[in-house]
Amino acid sequence: HTFKNLMVPLAKVESNFGDFGLLDERVEFVRGWFENSMQSERIQSIDSLALLRLDGDLYQSTYEVLRGIYFKVSVGGLVVVDDWRLDGMQ
Repeated sequence: HTFKNLMVPLAKVESNFGDFGLLDERVEFVRGWFENSMQSERIQSIDSLALLRLDGDLYQSTYEVLRGIYFKVSVGGLVVVDDWRLDGMQ
């Protein structure tokens, strides 16, 4: 996207996860546009997710992820949508 205020460096994201004790060897960050990365071999190879933490910033990107991998969230798993307070996300 072209909205500079929506871009966050990977180091900052990792730092944020670390602040909450959530950064370990099981966490994997996937770069790229959501519409493309949902079709990647890496994402398609995932069998199940205990936690899906989504920071899509925009409706369309959030929709792409939920459409692409929501069904992989385990029963009792969590989906965290970071952008719930943004207009149009609720």
